[in-house]
Amino acid sequence: FSYSKIITDQSFGFGRRKAKRPSSSSSSSSSSSSSYSMSESGASKFFSIVSDDLLLEVFLLLPHRRYLIQCSTVCKRWFSLISRPEFSRRFIEYHERKRSSDCSYSLPYTLLLRASPNTHRPPICDILSKESKSLHGEQSPSVGIYSHILPQNGIIRASVEDLVLLSRYPNKYCIYNPLTRQGLWLPVAPRGYCFKCGFACEPKSSGCSSTNISDQYRFKVLHIAGFSNNWNNRNDYVFDGELFCSETGKWSKLVFSFPQRLAPNLKFVADFVASRGILYSLVEGVDDNQICVKGIVALDLSMDDTSEEDRNRCRFIHLPNNFGRGWRARRGKVCFGVVRGQLRLSQLVKINEEAVLKVWKLDCSNNDVEWVLVHHARLKCAEETSTSVAAFHPYNGDVVFVLRDEEIYKFEIGEEKYKKVGEFWGLGLYCTKEKLPASLRAFTLVYPSWPTPISKIP
Repeated sequence: FSYSKIITDQSFGFGRRKAKRPSSSSSSSSSSSSSYSMSESGASKFFSIVSDDLLLEVFLLLPHRRYLIQCSTVCKRWFSLISRPEFSRRFIEYHERKRSSDCSYSLPYTLLLRASPNTHRPPICDILSKESKSLHGEQSPSVGIYSHILPQNGIIRASVEDLVLLSRYPNKYCIYNPLTRQGLWLPVAPRGYCFKCGFACEPKSSGCSSTNISDQYRFKVLHIAGFSNNWNNRNDYVFDGELFCSETGKWSKLVFSFPQRLAPNLKFVADFVASRGILYSLVEGVDDNQICVKGIVALDLSMDDTSEEDRNRCRFIHLPNNFGRGWRARRGKVCFGVVRGQLRLSQLVKINEEAVLKVWKLDCSNNDVEWVLVHHARLKCAEETSTSVAAFHPYNGDVVFVLRDEEIYKFEIGEEKYKKVGEFWGLGLYCTKEKLPASLRAFTLVYPSWPTPISKIP
């Protein structure tokens, strides 16, 4: 995929919907047309006497910028009001306060489920919430809508909020907003090989004085070029990489490490998920002669320390005490993700026609992190059916998305309610049904009221 350094579609691809006037081919339709004209005239008179302040209060309550854009096409007055920079800031602040204070507040979301990180390689399943379909202009479910949105030949590396981190080469990254079609190429990372990478995006501190919306966010990309043991002669596992920061526009060397004794025989690291400036990943090692999950590694990107290597940046988090070990901890039986900014971990073990589901949340309120068991449920399922947790609901901690063979179900824990919400297409071309649970990758997108802008590199 190729485009200039930064591209922006200011229209968001949303066309203005014109109101359909009733036909005047009959007396009844003529009457309807007359009623329409009267109501339209009444509305015009009403809005002509409404003050600017009251109109701004009405616009403030709209759920997404898409609807602001539609309103701005009504007349010059509305366009002028909505285009004010101070209104943009106020709109964002209002919805951020509502989002943080209302525990039931939920944003539109999309789940990109892939067995391969390639944006277009099957099997693919895209799950859009009802509100997300409205934002995308989709009136019916579509399993591969993002195949037409994401650039060709891209590799999905990570997702944060409404942004995805893409790459075409191991050390060349692009930050992309699928809703606005805005993208930004980063400078090439110093080293070509990519072991793993991570992506974090967060608002700047309240002390930011800029009135430009694009200056209100900062993002960081972690490029891990090497992973080894005993590299620093301290019997540590070492992640050797570089960190890109949008505020400097440059890559800087960064090394993470933690003692080998915490996770002996470590072999693999899963994709990272981001939460509040920290990257989390499952680490796998050998247990009873098989590869299984050994714990979670946390890499803190929020620290402003300029030291190349700081052991305080890296933390190994042990699995919960009541977490099944051995074959029960194999990758296809374990899922991790973020719910309302908090890390979640699940384990689903199926024996015959019954599956046991456990879900924990990571409590970081104290200096020492602690796993809290939030769900322990039993699921009925056919003996011949493969069952695993595919992803978490980004806002509802009582909902998980379950993979049953090639179908995705939305499962309400405690209510025992299942609803089919998607199905993989292209299964068998690059991945079989048997290998899908262990190969599955879930990338979650949530759409804030004001799409996250991507600022230019300094």
